[in-house]
Amino acid sequence: HPAARHRGVAFQLGMHLYKEARRQQLTTLTIKMVCSHLGSQLLAKNLGFHTTALLRDYVGSPFESGSFESVVVGVQTLQPKPVPTLSSMKTQPNTLALLSAPFGNKPPFAMPNLHIFPIEVFDSGERINVTLHQITGGVVNELAHLPYGRRIYIQTPINVMLAKYLPFFYQVGYRDAGLILDSHGEWVWLFQRGFKPQHLHLSCPIAQKLQEAAMC
Repeated sequence: HPAARHRGVAFQLGMHLYKEARRQQLTTLTIKMVCSHLGSQLLAKNLGFHTTALLRDYVGSPFESGSFESVVVGVQTLQPKPVPTLSSMKTQPNTLALLSAPFGNKPPFAMPNLHIFPIEVFDSGERINVTLHQITGGVVNELAHLPYGRRIYIQTPINVMLAKYLPFFYQVGYRDAGLILDSHGEWVWLFQRGFKPQHLHLSCPIAQKLQEAAMC
């Protein structure tokens, strides 16, 4: 309601959720904010969230049918969640190294995760979501041949195999979208392709750098 604006209600609600999360001994809080609403981005910063990812053209716009809005992802850790060291990956963007500052860092996984399926693909109609469990030459070749006319979102483990194949992702048109925590509480690397180049309203330097790198 307009009369309730600028009275700190959202901040108080956010702090209540934070205290409740600590009481329940949760490990992580995550927030997603549309780029068209700078107020929510500033609120997240004031509540202690750190931007970790930029999901371009991620949700349908409530203002224009057939259009999509980009989303900023913020993370606040209630227990240590160090980011796998990125500096060993010679071709990785310097922007992603900034994400280790608020969370700390650790060496990346030396061995790939052994999973019954190396790749999972889900087509929601609006976008194609890809989860990589193992990174191999065959898997990355499949990613290259996904349709260029679709919005594709990939999450991949951060390990030595990613360092090996990272240049390939860029060569076939994928761009960095930052990091998020998966369902097991581990950091995963995000790639995107098929988003529409556009100006975004971003208050966080990390989100700004991710966007700048994607437009190159």
